[in-house]
Amino acid sequence: MKRPRSVVSSTWRLAAGFCVSAVVFASPVQAQDATTKDATTKDATTKDAKNSNSSTKDSPDEERHANGGDHEGWLMNGVFAVGTGLQGGDPGTGSVAWARARTRLMAGVDLRSDEARSDGIGFYGFAEIERRASFGAEVRYERWWTSTIAFHAAILGTIVPESMVGGGVGARFGFPIANKLTLFLEPGFAVFPFGSDLPANSIILWGTLIGGVGVAL
Repeated sequence: MKRPRSVVSSTWRLAAGFCVSAVVFASPVQAQDATTKDATTKDATTKDAKNSNSSTKDSPDEERHANGGDHEGWLMNGVFAVGTGLQGGDPGTGSVAWARARTRLMAGVDLRSDEARSDGIGFYGFAEIERRASFGAEVRYERWWTSTIAFHAAILGTIVPESMVGGGVGARFGFPIANKLTLFLEPGFAVFPFGSDLPANSIILWGTLIGGVGVAL
């Protein structure tokens, strides 16, 4: 039995309309999905770029090290002083005789690491200027109890015109008067068993008191 032409035509028009509606409806959804996918890809790319920048940027510690911030430094203190004291020795009588020591001028520098400020070393030169001139040097190990009080052990001696070498100990008591300026007093004691300037079969003893100024460099 043949269907009427009008029914067939209506059926085809209905099917065509359904297809067109489906295409029209699906197109925005697909466009929205594509846009969402593009945005997700963009976000992922941006995140990867940030992570890459973060990984290539130095950490604060690395940057500080690169700029020399972690390098060990030195605290330097210039010293200028004058002093005298007592000198003892055996004049050949079998006993120790004491006399005033010659006036001494001294200059030098103290060095301390900024990572271990309680320990330091000192390098000094000195000149004795009375009756005859003599010149010498001193190297110290210093132990700072506070920023103004220190104790030291030293190897010291005169070099010219005659030699006299020994060891000594002492202490320094500082009195700050300005930001980088400190006055100080320094009692010390030294024994000299070696050298050409010693009495025969004897040693020389020094008991000294030195006063001066220290300047932070």
